Amino acid sequence: MYEFRLYITGQTPNSKNIIKNVKAFLEDRFEGEYCLNIVDVLKNPELGEYDEIILTPTLIKVFPPPIRKVIGVFDGDEKALELLLC
Repeated sequence: MYEFRLYITGQTPNSKNIIKNVKAFLEDRFEGEYCLNIVDVLKNPELGEYDEIILTPTLIKVFPPPIRKVIGVFDGDEKALELLLC
């Protein structure tokens, strides 16, 4: 089971699009065998500090190790997202 954390800033149209794209990517790769936690840093800044988030959107693969972070817009270019799986 993979665990991911997606950091966004607010409930903007851009954030909603990012969430949709990340969910589609994860569902395509893991077919429901993953957990995605979405964190809005405007509502939960302490979680962003904990994971040392400096820009959003940021997607983190929390489990299994090693922990990996990808920063970007996730607009269909899956090359960046594939780096999480290395």
